[in-house]
Amino acid sequence: PLAPWLRPVRLWRRAVMAHLLTDEASALSMAHFQRVGRTDERGYWLFSRGYRTGDLCRFRDGRTGVVEEIGLRSTRIRTPERTLVTIPNADFAQRELENLAARDRIRLYTVIGLRYETTPQQLRAVIESIRRLVGSHPKVVADSVRIFFIGFGASSLDVEISAYVSTREPDDFNAVREQILLQMIDTIQECGTALARPVSVATV
Repeated sequence: PLAPWLRPVRLWRRAVMAHLLTDEASALSMAHFQRVGRTDERGYWLFSRGYRTGDLCRFRDGRTGVVEEIGLRSTRIRTPERTLVTIPNADFAQRELENLAARDRIRLYTVIGLRYETTPQQLRAVIESIRRLVGSHPKVVADSVRIFFIGFGASSLDVEISAYVSTREPDDFNAVREQILLQMIDTIQECGTALARPVSVATV
């Protein structure tokens, strides 16, 4: 139940008071007010604290960056090239952004191409061996492993590999991915085949 002193306060004012408890919410609330200029038809603004300082986010055009500062008027994002992008909060509130820091796991995805000299028996052995390799890794979510022969490429027999790694940290994920990919090379060689080389076609 509400405190007696809050009962006469209009609903939209209660929402504003709640959002002003954090700097991030305050900045986004001000940006929303600047953009809309009024409350919505229900009398209050709805915001989710989707971003915090230190979060890694990805723009719609594929660029990524880390939220470095959320101010009252603008948000500053540090890119991988170490440049600083400053976005007005009124604009930031309207952008389509992915908060990569909110992921509970990271997807490992790749397609490998085996040479056409690979026999059906070798292809089956490669697929089963890679399934065991990826599925047994302690950082991989076992029931997320999907490995299939997906078709005939221009110069290779293509095998698709997909799994989720139990980490939120990009550096941890990169280390796990590197380990798995190197072990896959060993596995392919042990099965008696090899990765395909791209075929270049010269036109005269």
